Amino acid sequence: MGEQIFSWMKVHKNEVLSHLYKIYWATLLSSCDGDFDFLKEYAEETFLDKLRSWVGKLKEQGYTLLIEEDQYADKGVPMQIEANMYDHTVIKGLQINWKHNGTVDDYTINNDIDTMGFISYVPKYI
Repeated sequence: MGEQIFSWMKVHKNEVLSHLYKIYWATLLSSCDGDFDFLKEYAEETFLDKLRSWVGKLKEQGYTLLIEEDQYADKGVPMQIEANMYDHTVIKGLQINWKHNGTVDDYTINNDIDTMGFISYVPKYI
């Protein structure tokens, strides 16, 4: 199902993986710098709140977050960035911000995760 969605959207999965890697890298850098305003654009609100709290607690305990990147860790040769999509699930019908979703009882759930990797949440009021 995921491959079909990429096809329908006319987006190559490598573009998605590249974008996700950039968000991952920006999350690391922003966490070290304490620049959480930047992350508001990319991170889900609950995740951002927990990350901000966790980083704050570490700093209160005297820890310093530092990112070190060894460009030549592969026998003196620059490492290649590699990202793969081994398994994915398409979830349709829920808000990205979890606080805006109802309870499980508020939805009719169509679960075809085992064969198609697809779950659909349809509000019962529809």
